[in-house]
Amino acid sequence: MYSEKLKILCLSAILLVCLNMLTAQNYPTPDELKTSFENLAKSNQGKVKIHPLAVSPGGNQLIVAELGNEKTGLKNPAIFVLADPEGTNPMAAYASTILARMILKDEKNLNFTWYILPTLNPDALKNYFSKVLWKNPRNATVFNDDQDEVADEDGPDDLNHDGFITQMRVKDPLGTMMIDETDKRLLRRADPAKGEKGIYTVYTEGIDNDNDGTYNEDPPGGVNTGVNFPHLFKPFTTTAGLWPGSTPEVYALMKFIFQRPEIAASFVMGNTNFCLVPPEGGRKSTVDYNKIVIPDNMLESFNAEKGKTYTITELIELLQPYIEDDFEITPAMIINVLGLGEIINPLSEDVTWYKELSDQYKVYLKKSGFDLERLGPEKAKDGSFELWSYYHLGVPAFSFNFFTLPAYKAEKKDSSGISTAKLEAMKGEDFTALGEDVILKILKENNAAEKYKPLEVIEMVKSGKTTPKQLSAMLKAMPKPKSDSTLKALISFSDKNLKGKGYIDWQPYKHPVLGDVEIGGAVPFTLNVPPFAWADSLINLQLPWIFTLVDKLPQVKFAKYEVKDLGKDVWQIEIWVENTKYLPFPTAMGQQNRNAAPCILTLEADSLEFLSGYKRTPVRALGGLKATKLTFIVRLTRGKAIKASLESKSMGNDSLEIKLQPSK
Repeated sequence: MYSEKLKILCLSAILLVCLNMLTAQNYPTPDELKTSFENLAKSNQGKVKIHPLAVSPGGNQLIVAELGNEKTGLKNPAIFVLADPEGTNPMAAYASTILARMILKDEKNLNFTWYILPTLNPDALKNYFSKVLWKNPRNATVFNDDQDEVADEDGPDDLNHDGFITQMRVKDPLGTMMIDETDKRLLRRADPAKGEKGIYTVYTEGIDNDNDGTYNEDPPGGVNTGVNFPHLFKPFTTTAGLWPGSTPEVYALMKFIFQRPEIAASFVMGNTNFCLVPPEGGRKSTVDYNKIVIPDNMLESFNAEKGKTYTITELIELLQPYIEDDFEITPAMIINVLGLGEIINPLSEDVTWYKELSDQYKVYLKKSGFDLERLGPEKAKDGSFELWSYYHLGVPAFSFNFFTLPAYKAEKKDSSGISTAKLEAMKGEDFTALGEDVILKILKENNAAEKYKPLEVIEMVKSGKTTPKQLSAMLKAMPKPKSDSTLKALISFSDKNLKGKGYIDWQPYKHPVLGDVEIGGAVPFTLNVPPFAWADSLINLQLPWIFTLVDKLPQVKFAKYEVKDLGKDVWQIEIWVENTKYLPFPTAMGQQNRNAAPCILTLEADSLEFLSGYKRTPVRALGGLKATKLTFIVRLTRGKAIKASLESKSMGNDSLEIKLQPSK
């Protein structure tokens, strides 16, 4: 009896251990991330140290891990890596621990100092590990969204107790949504122009906790740390914060970075992907920088004409004659003086290298067997760290999103087989020969309005009123169906890879106020977080590209020098300084905002006298794989030597000895 009980107890213990091992196979919590880096520091003393950064409103300690191996008095260039800026991507947070181990595996990586922040929003990241799964990017700051007498009192509720916050759909005469004919689990917006009428209104799952007639309008939490940065910050929203850096996590991070001008580049691991898709342009400004009118009270200062429009380049040319030769006027200065607002689109010079590196990354991914037919990454949000890094710091800013869903591919059971590209290349007689049935399919596949009938289109082509090429252009311009291709991709992924557990089919529920509703929809985090079992392979395949990019960061070196004897111990010295790497110093945006500390060329020797030039000369810009020449005329006794040194916060350092003898 006793032995049998012992066997049962032992078996139970073994099962419990196995269960714990299974449940441990998940993304790390904020506390586990912190512990992981602390353990890394203990096992790599002298190479890893931990900087306490801030305490979140929810009481979570943020840390920055510093990885490096500086052996001289001069600081190495540095890389800043921010993982999971919004607290909604546990995979990105986990990737920070993998990156740290990758860095430490190769001593050459420690020629740079690496700063790694595992998550900027631990308050929000904890939602991934809560009993009720809900994707909420707000930290624990108390914020009264609906401006009533109580804060954080009306958030979502898990009404059907399935452990997920999904959606409710309720039939409503004023509803704008209808069931998607391609999949009854999906809703799409009804198109009145096609005679469609919406029958559903959609809410986040929950009740009206504060009885004000609105559902879930005051959820717990306040600031999304991922959009609390200065560039394009959006005031007067419920999640961006009261001002840039208003939350302690972001303020401490910006202070940390400003105190380290040696930071040469930033990397974000989150939901955007500047490695794959360069920073977005095309934002519309209220100011045309090619048609600037100078205010009357500044006309004399600019030597400008009243009412005339100027480009920024023309204004610089007007001002430069009145400025000292060694002072350079930049477009950013003009913009600031005139109060024209911030630059909102990436500069063309930077877009060029972003696109080239993007093309190289795609080749790298294809060679690695990575499927590029996936949903695109998120666009960088206004107020994001990515945009602040590029526009304000002026450093190359890159980002990774390690997972997006495979693109949805509709099953073509009865397709026309004619793409718009194929249609564009057709001759008129070939198009009309397709017949009404095929042309009807072409029209439907491209969402053509009901008024376009196959027979009428055929007659238009025969009569010469239109051509297949013009028809193709018209079909391309047709508004696409309103159904959410992202949700279609999610459902397809859920069905094929998650046994349907990524999307909850609609189930009836008796709501206390709305009456008969249905609850269902996408399971939180399915869109951007794969099963943990996939994480290592996805991260290990993509993350090594970071080292390729780091190897392209600017590096300053002496290229050569020449000495000419002018007589009477007077010498002309020409020195060529080069950037030996692909990326420019600084970026074009960095040249605009002048935030990058210049490289300083110093010439030193006892009794050295400068007749032309200076002891310390700034080198403010060096294009990728380019050099610049600096010329000095000095007086120094023949036979002596001059020590030349290059010191840069973010490009490294170099030195040489210049012997005062004529160059051959």
